[in-house]
Amino acid sequence: MAREDYEIVIGLEVHCELSTKTKIFCSCPTEFGGEPNTHCCPICMAMPGTLPVLNEKVVEYAVKAGLATNCEIARNSKNDRKNYFYPDLPKAYQISQFDMPLCYGGNIDIEDANGEKKTIRITRIHIEEDAGKLNHDEYGRGSFVDLNRAGVPLIEVVSEPDLRSAEEAENYLRKIKSIFEYIEVSDCKMQEGSLRADVNVSVRKKGSEKFGTRTEMKNMNSFRSIVRAIKYEADRQIEEIENGNKITHEGICKGSLSGRPCDSGRHLCGPGDGHPGDQLPNPSGKAKGPGMRCLLFFLFFGHRKIFIKKMFTRRPVYNYGSRRRGKHCRKS
Repeated sequence: MAREDYEIVIGLEVHCELSTKTKIFCSCPTEFGGEPNTHCCPICMAMPGTLPVLNEKVVEYAVKAGLATNCEIARNSKNDRKNYFYPDLPKAYQISQFDMPLCYGGNIDIEDANGEKKTIRITRIHIEEDAGKLNHDEYGRGSFVDLNRAGVPLIEVVSEPDLRSAEEAENYLRKIKSIFEYIEVSDCKMQEGSLRADVNVSVRKKGSEKFGTRTEMKNMNSFRSIVRAIKYEADRQIEEIENGNKITHEGICKGSLSGRPCDSGRHLCGPGDGHPGDQLPNPSGKAKGPGMRCLLFFLFFGHRKIFIKKMFTRRPVYNYGSRRRGKHCRKS
């Protein structure tokens, strides 16, 4: 079969940093470009005894974004823990939202490849905290963790798989960017990581109602890279199917310039995991599996000095939020 016999199906998860003065759960500044580990505190570093206090401005900006994208606003919402193991995530989980997002059921209009109006559905918009950043030594001698970005407030805009070409995906992202800039919830500076997207791509034969197996390209932060990566990944999947191979559900690290996989060939979520790579079910009874063993190894050897020090040292509970007059949110 030729490439024209296949249809590309694309869904986007857009991560947008909010323009608040302080982080989502503490009073550290959110300014970009500071010296490493100068915009962090015991809360950002997940020290034992610290408590998060929600920034009221984050909820306000998320609601504004939801209204601007024709979403319904939930009257009841909550935060959840998204468990995954990564060096720049001090808590070993991210405070996010799962089953009760702040905004849901929205849509925006874009132009398709023929210049006609097309409505793209938005599944949800939820708030979460950003992770830190790993700075890799260019000589391969190691990596250094910078926690300045840890705790910076994000909203994640999840679309339905309504996009059918790389050009439509670009138009959708440009529309989202212009809306958020206009309502002043984010500066959307892609070169600083304020706006980035996880791109989900699958292919299926034209006329088929069943979705193909998708792959996910993580943290793309330029329109050009996203367009080239979508085209490359769609061609790769079609070639695999034509050769009689199966597409596996995985997250793929993409090169920003070539649109090809990184030289390291790193797969963020491989086949046979049994659950998504960023979800860690609570173990019942004793820990099982290599993933849990790695986590316990890190907790003991990586944090044992902190644990021992905290066990024998009386420390205050750090809580930088204001709880006066019964309020449990900060206004900043």
